[in-house]
Amino acid sequence: MERWQIGAAPFVSWSLFEAFEKFDLRAAPTRRVRLSQSRLFTDYLDSFGEANRAQINELLLPKLSDALDHEKKINKISNLLTKLRRRGVIFNAGVDSASRWMLAEKK
Repeated sequence: MERWQIGAAPFVSWSLFEAFEKFDLRAAPTRRVRLSQSRLFTDYLDSFGEANRAQINELLLPKLSDALDHEKKINKISNLLTKLRRRGVIFNAGVDSASRWMLAEKK
């Protein structure tokens, strides 16, 4: 629904919902990339039961942008693990030196 004033430019102030509808912001590429990385990782854990950090890096490093250097890619993976852990999707069954990531029990 567009708002017009007679003899004036279109009313530009949209609600957030209207902006999402008009520009289809739900399909932004960055959001899809993060979801696919999370999905790839959780599907891996679903198939194999657990993964250590070396296996996670081997799985996700090639999927990250080449514009990032190696250190930034490692940080992105750490942030992804932290996000999934805080949301209760995964947990670390090992210790820092020998981490074993597993899917959390579904409620």
